[in-house]
Amino acid sequence: LGIEPAAPLPDTLLKITRARLEEWDPRIPPDRQPLREIVPVIRLYYTGIINARLGEFTLAERQASLMESTAHTIRLSDVADAMARSVRAAIAYYKGDMEEVVRVTDDMHPRFPSAYYNRVYQVTEGRTFQAEALFQVGRNRDALTWFEWGPTASAIDMVGLKEFRRGQIYDRLGDADKAIEHYGKFLKVWANADPEWQFRLDEARDRIAALGGTLVTQ
Repeated sequence: LGIEPAAPLPDTLLKITRARLEEWDPRIPPDRQPLREIVPVIRLYYTGIINARLGEFTLAERQASLMESTAHTIRLSDVADAMARSVRAAIAYYKGDMEEVVRVTDDMHPRFPSAYYNRVYQVTEGRTFQAEALFQVGRNRDALTWFEWGPTASAIDMVGLKEFRRGQIYDRLGDADKAIEHYGKFLKVWANADPEWQFRLDEARDRIAALGGTLVTQ
């Protein structure tokens, strides 16, 4: 939902995922108190994003408010605060208010300490909402900073979106060579994409052809 906020996902799948999250209990040992404290926030974070995607904005806003009111009480307060703002960013995104997404996430710094180099603590979904909004309002250089930020990602969804958006941004900026390079990397990473994602591959192929590039068969 954050890696590609407009991903073609059916409501039934979103609701099933939300129900599983609501029942999620990782059974963290008592001596791992910071992790025990952040679990309820993580649950609100992901269910809040899903509720926003489903158009249940009042519920998502209530969840964001709950996260904000408790963030300062836990040791990972910076992460909790970023997650709360990410839910508000999701609400604005699915309402179509990209300027509000940018405003809500404006001072979310691009890095947390290296100890937090994982998808949850990096608040990957929230950061991607910000990057997508920057891209959509035409702040191409700022968006590029976000799509080029972060530790090396091995997850195909993350690598794929980043390469596709980089291609589009360089395309907008008139740098045909770099656009072709990143579109090509995207096609390589997503060569075996599921059928519902083929439209993204078609877009990349069309732009490579329009820019005078050559498709390389993998």
